[in-house]
Parts: sequence; C-alpha cells; structure tokens
Amino acid sequence: MEQTPRMQWPYPTAEDDPWFDTYEDQLNAADASGYAHREDRHAILAEGGIITWDSGTGVLAWAGSIAVTSPITGFLWQVPTGNETIAEGETLYVVLNRGPGQNTNVATAVSSTVPSTDNAFALATRIGTRVYWRNGLKMENGDSLTNLGSGQGGGASTDLRTAPIIVGNTGAGDTTDNADYLDTGNGAQLSVALAAAAADTEVFVRPGTYDLGVVGSPTSPLTVPVGVRVRGAGKTSVVIRTKASADMGAFVVGTDAAIVDLGVEVSLPTGAGSGSVDVVLLNGDRALAERVRVTYLGSYGAPQAGNLAIRRSFGISNNIDDPMIMDPEVISAPSLRANGVGADLLGVTILGGTVDKGHMARIIRPVLDGGDWGIDVLNKALIVDPVINTPYMGGITVDAQGGSSEIRGGLVRNEAVVGVWIGVRLLNAVDRVMVSAIHVLSSGFPASSVGILVDNTVSQCRFLGANVFGLETGLSLTATTTKNVALLNVLASNSTPVLDVGILNDKAHNVTT
Repeated sequence: MEQTPRMQWPYPTAEDDPWFDTYEDQLNAADASGYAHREDRHAILAEGGIITWDSGTGVLAWAGSIAVTSPITGFLWQVPTGNETIAEGETLYVVLNRGPGQNTNVATAVSSTVPSTDNAFALATRIGTRVYWRNGLKMENGDSLTNLGSGQGGGASTDLRTAPIIVGNTGAGDTTDNADYLDTGNGAQLSVALAAAAADTEVFVRPGTYDLGVVGSPTSPLTVPVGVRVRGAGKTSVVIRTKASADMGAFVVGTDAAIVDLGVEVSLPTGAGSGSVDVVLLNGDRALAERVRVTYLGSYGAPQAGNLAIRRSFGISNNIDDPMIMDPEVISAPSLRANGVGADLLGVTILGGTVDKGHMARIIRPVLDGGDWGIDVLNKALIVDPVINTPYMGGITVDAQGGSSEIRGGLVRNEAVVGVWIGVRLLNAVDRVMVSAIHVLSSGFPASSVGILVDNTVSQCRFLGANVFGLETGLSLTATTTKNVALLNVLASNSTPVLDVGILNDKAHNVTT
C-alpha cells in the first residue's frame, strides 16, 4: 500500500487486486483531514482569565480555562488552568478529539515542531521575546491579558491601546518597543511628549507612577497644550504624583484640551507649598477633565495643613466658556480649617469673570470626600448628581456671579458632626438659580448647622424637590432683602426648627410654597 508524501494518505498501487479496500482507506483519510480542516477553520479561542507572559523565564501562564470552540458540534475543547515554559521557536499546542460530543478537556504540549497529524492544533508560538497567539494576539514581555480575544498586548503594562503618541514607564517594564517616549517615572518624558504634541493629537499614558517630586522631574504643573488629549490607562493604573513642597499642582489644561482616565496623588507636604492653588486647573474654553481621581496622601495635622498651598482639587479659571469636569473623584481631602488654617480646601471651584451668553461650566457626577467645601460656584454652572461628604464647612455654595446656575439631583452629607455646616448655600445677590431633587443629610445633628441657606439679596430662585434631614435648621430663609423665591416639595425633618422662614409668603418678598 502506497502513501502520499505529506498527508500520508493511503492509496492503491497499480498492481493491487483487489484495490477497493485500499481506496476506501484513502477516502476515509481524506475525509478525516478535510473534517479537521473544517473544524480548524471555524475554531475560536476565548477565555483564559488573566494570561501573563515572561520572556525571561519563558513562562506563559493562564489563570482560567482556555476555551476552543467546535461550532460544528456545539461543544468546547477546554484547556485547564496552567502554564508552560516556551523556548525561542517553540509552539504551544493541544491534541484534539475531532467532532466532540461533549465539552472535553485537552492537555497542552510544547515542541519546536507540531506533529503532522489531523488532531494537532497550535495555540501560540514564541518568536524572540514575543508570543503570538493563533487568533492574532501578540504578547510582549510582561504583558497581561484578561481573556483571549479581549485586546492586543503592547508591553509590560496591562493596557492594550494604540495612540499617535504613547508614553511608557520603565518602572512598569515598558521599553522603546511599545512607547514613543519612555519615562523613568519622574514625569520628564511625559512632559516632553506633551510639549511635542500638536493640536488634535492624543497622548496615551501607559500604567505606572509618574512622580513629579523626584530628581529629574519637570516643572510643575504639567501643561496640556491647546487641542491635546491626554488619556491614561485608567485612574487606578496611571498615577501622577505631585511634589511634596513648592508647586504641588499636577495639570493645567488648555483650550480644547483634555485629561482623561488617570489618577493624581497629592503628596503629604514636607515643606512650604507655593505656586499652584489647583491640583487640576481647566484654563481654556472647552477644557475637559474626565474620570480623573485626586487622592490626598498621608495624615494631616497643623504643620502639613499650614504647608499646603493647594486650595482646590479641581479649578476652572475666570472667563472660561463651556469647561466640563465629568465623573471626578476627590479622596481623603484634609480640612484646612480643622487644622487651624484660616482658609478652605474645596473639591471643585468655578471662578468668576464673564462668559458668553448661553455658555456655562458643567460638573457631572462629582464624588467629593473630605475638605472644607465641596463645590463653590462663582460663575454659571450646571451641576448634575453630585455626591459630597464634607465634614467641616459645607457642601455647595452658589455665590455672586453664579446666577442662572442649576443644581440637579445629588446627595450632600456631613458625617463628622462638627461646627457650623451648611448643605446648600445661595448668597451675595445671586439670582435665577434652580435646585431640584437634592438630598441634604447629617448623621449627628451638628450645632448651628443648616440644610439649605438662602442668604442676603438672593432673588428669583427655585427649589423644586429637596429632602433635608438631621440638621439643626432644615431651611433658613430670613434675609429681608431676599425676594421671588419658590419652594416646591421641600421636606425638612429631624431639625429644630424645621423651617426658619421669617419672610415666608410675605407679599413684599414673594416667597411662596
């Protein structure tokens, strides 16, 4: 009986008699190979959990079962959790049972050559320091993927993105193979990349810590030029750490520029601060900060609070049209006043000046923990669904030029039971402010606390749905210069007095409920 040279299919010789048995063997061999080819053509790799590659040790590991689909029969071949050591030029493969009638576990093997059989199925091959999976994924040294098919590896970090400009971090194992600018962790090359970026360019920052307070760090804060978008690999993966003295600012964001998906750590002051009063400053029209987390490190006492020059976690400059801060977080902000400093630390401040008609700042879904005040509005603003926990002074103030602002929904609370505390305050001739569907709560009935305070010369303001609970005074509206205020569906409870409304329903002031 003869065999083909590559596939080893049998076939009858010219002298075979009878020849049909051999011919039937040939057809069965061709059928098995053809079916294997059909299954392979439809097979898809999936799952695997956290998959890691270390070219130094040669270990490729997967924390979950790898699934290989067999769509023809509707079952899976499953590669159990495990790892293999793969040398240069070797291939990871399994041997399949064709046409499975149930989900079936298959074992892995590694070899420089894959067996030339219908049932051998290559999964991945090592070439140099990289591993190439059957489905096209590439893994660099140190890469970590979550499930096969989730994205493309690029280097030691866990992000899987591409961008016109990529900044890597040597501390996370990045190399020039996967980064255009390679930062040693002091922010210097990040600063160079920002300066080199043209308008309408995205700068992608790979995971790692970029400490602006170590040797070789650039001038603080980092400037994001006009039209440049800085995108991090995530607010827990990318950390920009400020200096511990002198200028402790992190970013100044210009016109049409943005910072997205990154974290900022404010170092515990070890010396006198100076310069920036904002950790993040939006300093141009249509500037954007989105999904940025500001975390204050360490435990504050009077010396640290006295050294801190920062007064705002997020600030918006004067005369800025349409800036936006979306999904910001402030974590563990200290109270300056509680530590003897005669100034406030605020979560978000919208400064005054003139903005074009129809334009306003937008603060969307802020989560602000600690500090003295949550949000201070000195210009037109829309604030949507804030969650604010400020233990010392209060939640939201709308002041002076903050007319035509709107606070829509949210929760303002005080959990620390200290001092004079005000949930929402309107004051200083502010007008045309609408507050709707807001909750103002306290856990401990602070002395001299007020849920909602409508102060001097306020006019044409509307409260459309508010729930005030646990403050010494629920609602205070007593100034004789206040006029044209409407209170609709305002509930104040567990307060004494619930309402301190000395001019309620006074025709001269047109305060109505």
